[in-house]
Amino acid sequence: MLFVSNLGTASAPQITQSYSSGNISQAVKLCSQINRYTILITAVVFFSLFIELDNVMALWLKKVPDGALLYTQWMLVYLLIKSFSACLFTYVYASGKVKWFQIVGSGVELIVLPFSYILFKEGFPAETIIILLVLFYLLNIVLMLYLMRFLLAFDSKQFVIGSYISPICVLVILALWIIAYYYFSLSLLFTPLGGIVITGIVSAFVAYFIGLKKSERQRIQEIIKRRI
Repeated sequence: MLFVSNLGTASAPQITQSYSSGNISQAVKLCSQINRYTILITAVVFFSLFIELDNVMALWLKKVPDGALLYTQWMLVYLLIKSFSACLFTYVYASGKVKWFQIVGSGVELIVLPFSYILFKEGFPAETIIILLVLFYLLNIVLMLYLMRFLLAFDSKQFVIGSYISPICVLVILALWIIAYYYFSLSLLFTPLGGIVITGIVSAFVAYFIGLKKSERQRIQEIIKRRI
């Protein structure tokens, strides 16, 4: 979460400068670009950890409490979903019009509490509150994009296409990798650490070739060549 927050903070000056100078299209382009990078990087970490989370938790806690694995899996999903709005708040702060975004965002998150209370009273498991957080945060992103379009003349369509399409393709491919990993019992071929490393390589490979544009890949190659 700190890493995601830092990416948004690092991009704030450029987005603010573009917005303040009236170059709204450039501000939206920067916002969608940084948001896409954040999702892709978070996805690489997410799948690398998710694939062997049971072994990671066993190494960390020795004796894993009942329900802790499922709870932690949903927490990781929640953090992945939060990366989908990593740069939206940066754009909102650049506009200076934060009132309704704070009211709506805080209101949606607070609604989780009464819903959780009702479901817990009915005997639902502990991870229910995290599942609700995931669902309501998705709703929050939709409402935020609508408000930004209505209050800030934000091009939500351009942002969704530039920020979400390729990362969603990456997430689908990596989800299929996890299914194949367990269906074909690939975990038996690797140690837990090996599974994490292999998944990290696969995730980075998919994110690089599917998540990034050709010009962005060329830029990365140029940076690597200069470093070498």
